[in-house]
Amino acid sequence: MLHKAHDGKLEAASDIVQGSGFYDDRRIRVHSPDLYRVYELLYFRDQRRLTPEVLKIAGAQGLAALWCDTGTVAKNKAILRSWADAEETQHLRAWALDLGHTPALVQRGRLEFHGIFADDLIHDLRKVLPRCKLPTLRR
Repeated sequence: MLHKAHDGKLEAASDIVQGSGFYDDRRIRVHSPDLYRVYELLYFRDQRRLTPEVLKIAGAQGLAALWCDTGTVAKNKAILRSWADAEETQHLRAWALDLGHTPALVQRGRLEFHGIFADDLIHDLRKVLPRCKLPTLRR
């Protein structure tokens, strides 16, 4: 699948690593000269960081991927969780605002969208992820 999505040169190697339990772990290593720039953006000084540059590149597809990983719906609110610290959460807030979504509550690693703003978020995510099971909000 990566070969189809990536235009440049891409090499992949697969091996099996002995696990501590009954099952072994299968590891796939992907190498490409283009991936170094991605690594520099995501892992600044070998620490995982969310920066405005990364979020701008990710766009609506990135928001949809984050939603599929950590998004939940509770009654009339949509909740987006992440591993981000306080500063990165503010980057996430600004990114959501740039994409046209206004969070009602911003806490460390958590954005909440209430009422009509939650409806708008779910509606826009349905456009990007038509096959993803997105629940409807209960009123």
